[in-house]
Amino acid sequence: IARRTPLGADLAVTSGTYRVTFSENVSGVDAADFEITRTGATSAQVGTVTAVDGATYDVTVESVASPGTLRLDLKGAGTDIEDAAHNAIAGGAAGEVYTVLPAPAITSSLTASATVGAAFSYTITASNLPTSFSAGTLLAGLTLASATGVITGTPTAAGTFEIVLGAKNAGGTGNATLVVAASKAAATVTLAGTEQVYNGGPRVVSVTTAPAGLTVTITYAGSTTVPTKAGTYAVVATIDHPIYAGSAAGTLVIAKAAQTIAFTP
Repeated sequence: IARRTPLGADLAVTSGTYRVTFSENVSGVDAADFEITRTGATSAQVGTVTAVDGATYDVTVESVASPGTLRLDLKGAGTDIEDAAHNAIAGGAAGEVYTVLPAPAITSSLTASATVGAAFSYTITASNLPTSFSAGTLLAGLTLASATGVITGTPTAAGTFEIVLGAKNAGGTGNATLVVAASKAAATVTLAGTEQVYNGGPRVVSVTTAPAGLTVTITYAGSTTVPTKAGTYAVVATIDHPIYAGSAAGTLVIAKAAQTIAFTP
């Protein structure tokens, strides 16, 4: 009774197949003729029996769960297996052992950086041969390929997000929390009207952004109050937007107005 699928001793999936070979052609082989010997917390059950030829049968073990070991055995008594001459099989047989691996442990980095509007990719990796992956609430614009553990897409929101990752095999599910810091997309700010002449009223610089129409906060010498007096003022224009960031700095110069003196004769 030899392991067939998988051939190796480590079992991470929830089912496996044994190849059972008799010394001659037999009949009457069914699932009730086999039993599973287990250790640890492993649970499993005998599944289907498929004849390959008269002397060879494939037997599945199914619903495998929890770490430990399992082995498919042919019962030593109480079977209906017989050869062509109707001689009952004598004795049983013990199969090779599968080791059901423990639940995976996440091994990929638990921090990642992203930028709104830029392509993002992150791959979940884990020990103990995970067979599928999961992720909690993803950033808007991202999707998970559960078979490979690859998260891809283009984020549409900025901020810091926690995502519960999962990696699963027959032994259970391992979890860890990924922290993704998504920065705002870059935008440009252009200042104009930085050379003006005193006229007694507020002297506001003009601002344009790309993308166009973004809200901008402007300070003059550190204050949001627009200056009216002649002088030189450090100007900083900063975008105020949930997904765009950018700023520009310049100098507003308000020149004194020309003075006219009129004499009356």
